[in-house]
Amino acid sequence: MIENSKISYTKVIKEIILLEEFVLKIIYIDCTAGLSGGALLGALVDLGLDREKLIGELQQEIISTFNFSFNLSFHKGSRQAALRTVLDLPQGGQATAAGEFIKTFCLKENTKNTTHDRLKKIFQLELAARSRLEGLPPEEITVSPAEAIKTAILAAGVFTALKQLGFPRVVASPVPIGPPPLEGAKDGTSHLVLELAKGAAVKAASSPSVYVSAAGVAILARITNEYGELPEIDLEKTGYGAFGDNQGRDVVRVLYGSIPQSEPSIGKQEKVLVIETGIDDMNPEFFPYLIERLLASGALDAFLIPIYMKKGRPANLLKVLCRGEKLEQILKIIFKESTTLGVRIHEETRRVLQRGFFQVPTPYGEVTVKAGYAGPETLIQLAPEFEDCKRIASETGTPLKEVYAAAQRSAIEKIKEQERGER
Repeated sequence: MIENSKISYTKVIKEIILLEEFVLKIIYIDCTAGLSGGALLGALVDLGLDREKLIGELQQEIISTFNFSFNLSFHKGSRQAALRTVLDLPQGGQATAAGEFIKTFCLKENTKNTTHDRLKKIFQLELAARSRLEGLPPEEITVSPAEAIKTAILAAGVFTALKQLGFPRVVASPVPIGPPPLEGAKDGTSHLVLELAKGAAVKAASSPSVYVSAAGVAILARITNEYGELPEIDLEKTGYGAFGDNQGRDVVRVLYGSIPQSEPSIGKQEKVLVIETGIDDMNPEFFPYLIERLLASGALDAFLIPIYMKKGRPANLLKVLCRGEKLEQILKIIFKESTTLGVRIHEETRRVLQRGFFQVPTPYGEVTVKAGYAGPETLIQLAPEFEDCKRIASETGTPLKEVYAAAQRSAIEKIKEQERGER
């Protein structure tokens, strides 16, 4: 940040840190009793969403004509009222090549959100799964337009519901998988469900009557961040979704709540990669150049540690910190500019303070200062930039330590002035 009388440095740092102190919203989808696209959508809407707004958005996106509503039903088995999704579509229509349906699609082209891409992904996965199960090339797989559009509407409805909820983190119970269908059974969807569940967590169904639809598991797999048991949350809302049939099936439960951050943490936590290698046969004069190249190429840090290797040979341990996207570039430099034949790579967690840069005047010239904050008003580190002090000392003939001390005093005074001005 460049010095400006209208800027409050402590206020800027405070705003940066407050952005990171948030409450994580979370949805838990309990599908142990079964799963379908309609039941999942009904449970989400039952959380208290604006139904008219949701239906209106779907009618703007989906080309096909349809009637859409939600009805409250009571299940005697679970003694639970649940919301049923009622979807009326024009019946009939000839089977269409699945590949052609995906190309033409049923979503309006002028949509500006990512729903189209998500729906296209669902259809592509189903096409690949059916091609594998039916032993036919993808171009020979056909779909019923009515069924495909129904899946599209339910999936788009779930995506829109999550958007209304502010895109919370989604955790789901493992998908219940029943036994293979008996020979001659009419329901041939169980194998398709299994194929579409790839990438999700699955477990044996508690009962052979547990129903899981292909559309339901395909949608769940696209929206879920993780699978497992219900995490500890501050529960705010509950939603219950009924299945479309009237066979008295149980319901899909959705729990909505938050995981608040108990107290602000000191520093920002992040993952970094650590690359290290021991070098005992390299000209020491080459190390400074190697370190410069690594830092210039995006390494977060690079340094040497004196060590002894086998047979008592003195050596240096090169350690480099970088982010994942820089790994290949850093490795290329290490192998080209050093004599090592191999490196070790592992991931570590680090904490870094919030940082701010500003300039302060001194009797010898302006110096950039770096400040480290552990909280909105908790200054922990304050250090003038060494290179600025070195340059000024060289230009003016002033001892380096005097320039550094003057910059430090000026920085502390500026912080105090800003704090007094905000009271």
